[in-house]
Amino acid sequence: MRIPLVVFMLCCGSAAAATAYTWVDGEGVTHYSDRPRPGAERIELGVSHASATRPASAVTAGASPPPAARTEAAATSYGLCEIETPHKDEVLANAYSVAVSVRLEPRLRGSDTVTLVLDGQSVQGPVQATTFTISPIDRGTHTVAARVADASGAPLCETPGITFHVRQPSLLQPNRRKR
Repeated sequence: MRIPLVVFMLCCGSAAAATAYTWVDGEGVTHYSDRPRPGAERIELGVSHASATRPASAVTAGASPPPAARTEAAATSYGLCEIETPHKDEVLANAYSVAVSVRLEPRLRGSDTVTLVLDGQSVQGPVQATTFTISPIDRGTHTVAARVADASGAPLCETPGITFHVRQPSLLQPNRRKR
């Protein structure tokens, strides 16, 4: 049986050398592309699996940001930034104050501050704390979020908004029976 020329070329197409480009951005992330860009290193991809891969030392040498850049990036970011309490769609019955807890990993650093935002308005902060009490709180549906900033005020992270509901007796009908 004869193999058509097109099928043969497709099977052997990987035998042709290809050119790729790699570079490391300001955050230490290594990128690869088939298009050149300023500052990118040219990589020749060869015929076999052995020649298509680069030695590990060549990859890690160009991909690692300097140690100072790694520690600076780690010092300016939080891996976890969320509202711990109240919980999403939690109903707080007969509540006249609400305890809000912000969870950060790693923990809040000494120079960083947290601002609590209730219904789009800053209500507390910036302070160096992760627990807050909102008092008094009106009945109804509210959304709470928190913003973390460094000492210069530059934002580090912002939690997603959490919606919760406050139920209080009506002043017009304080003894109304529940159905």
